[in-house]
Amino acid sequence: MPEDVYFEVTTPLGRQVRTMAAYWDVIVTMKHPIMRGKEALVQQALQTPIEIRQSRSDPSVYLHYGVEPP
Repeated sequence: MPEDVYFEVTTPLGRQVRTMAAYWDVIVTMKHPIMRGKEALVQQALQTPIEIRQSRSDPSVYLHYGVEPP
């Protein structure tokens, strides 16, 4: 795995999802600051989602949903 890969997981659909460190920084600083420190939950939602939906705007995108911890 290249050094700049922050994490990589396989989804139940057999797809490899790789997040680079620089992109994860964009996610937690600009897009979804609430996700800072929740990398394990993101990985869990990708690996063992409660639900997977196909995006309405882009059929090549699948949205993986997990459960927020109590």
